[in-house]
Amino acid sequence: MPKKFQFRLEQVLKIKSHYANLAKDSLNQVVLLRTNKESEINNQEEYRTHCLAKKVIINKASHLQTQWNHILHINDTIHQLEYEKKQLLEIENLRRRQLTAAMKEEKILEKLKDKKKLLHEEMVRHEETKILDEISHNKFLKKS
Repeated sequence: MPKKFQFRLEQVLKIKSHYANLAKDSLNQVVLLRTNKESEINNQEEYRTHCLAKKVIINKASHLQTQWNHILHINDTIHQLEYEKKQLLEIENLRRRQLTAAMKEEKILEKLKDKKKLLHEEMVRHEETKILDEISHNKFLKKS
């Protein structure tokens, strides 16, 4: 009876798969943060547009100055959010490269496992053929 196929590096493959999953989760977290940041930027821009479109009823200088300072504050907030988004994009690119490397290592081991399995199956077929040939040879000798 042929031996069951066992891949010696199965534990390493499991570890590499685990690292690839961790890298994928890490990337997804950063992508989620970035999309939240983009949503926040859009909300601030809509609010700024709303503030600029608002008609001024009171023409007091202090009121106009307060409104203008508020709009400047919104602009500063948008610039800060844009800067944070840029940093998140850099982190996202870094994590994407880490995920690519982890998946590459995992794929290499999976291909190695497939090759080893094919070799094992070929060896088993060869042994079976050898046994069947031996059986047929023995039957032939008994008949003769």
